[in-house]
Amino acid sequence: MNRNTWIAALLGLVAAFGGVTARAQAPEDELARYDQARQLYQSKRYGEALQRFRALAEAGYPPAMMSLAYQLESGQGTRVDAPGARSWYRAAARRGMVPAFLRLAMMYQEGDTVPRNPVLAQALYLVAAKLNPNRVLVQLAKASAEELKDEEQTRQARQLAERIMAQPQNLDEIIRQARRLGQPVM
Repeated sequence: MNRNTWIAALLGLVAAFGGVTARAQAPEDELARYDQARQLYQSKRYGEALQRFRALAEAGYPPAMMSLAYQLESGQGTRVDAPGARSWYRAAARRGMVPAFLRLAMMYQEGDTVPRNPVLAQALYLVAAKLNPNRVLVQLAKASAEELKDEEQTRQARQLAERIMAQPQNLDEIIRQARRLGQPVM
């Protein structure tokens, strides 16, 4: 599956996994503003959608963080900003958005805008599968595990996943510390 297909599938997961919970907890005004931004995006008015997603993301609305990250990653309505996209994916992940964990896992698995790190990728897939234990996510985690070299890397990935689950607010620091595993991490 190519990168664009993966990203399109990931965005579909926002509504299926993350968006439902976030929508149930969001104030009505936030929901209305997010729906307006989505309509602008679907009308290919990317610049206007980007501004609205950014305002909602900065206000702490996780689905808007995902939408903003995608637009920054793909350069829709703006120039491509891979570091900015990663930052917003991490922010959404810290708030429990399963699609954010998946996109970060794909980045580290493929070395897509970050140095390849199969241990960290596996940990992020495991977190996504724990947050939403459906068959597809469990299979992604199993497939990712096949890329690990040995039992030590498997143990390290599980420990990272446990730390992320216990302290999602510390995701950035946990990613930085993953460098100590001998895997290059950005």
